[in-house]
Amino acid sequence: MTLGGTAWPILGSMVAAPILGRASGRSMGLLLWWKPFHPPDVERVLGLIAEGKVRPVIDRRFPLDEVVDALRWVDEGRARGKVLVIP
Repeated sequence: MTLGGTAWPILGSMVAAPILGRASGRSMGLLLWWKPFHPPDVERVLGLIAEGKVRPVIDRRFPLDEVVDALRWVDEGRARGKVLVIP
């Protein structure tokens, strides 16, 4: 995913992402208009979690001094849930 940047990387992402995404089986895209979380949506998700209808899946926890390993783990597509970096 590309967030911001100069024109060429953004244009490249717009052209290449759909092609590379299909070829690799990984999700790729361009985030042009990002909005912060809408508070009522966050409240609804928290309610679903409290009711046990949604359960966050934590793949791995990394200590802060292993943040590079955590980023590599995610970048290599190995994460099967959320990866946490713990201070």
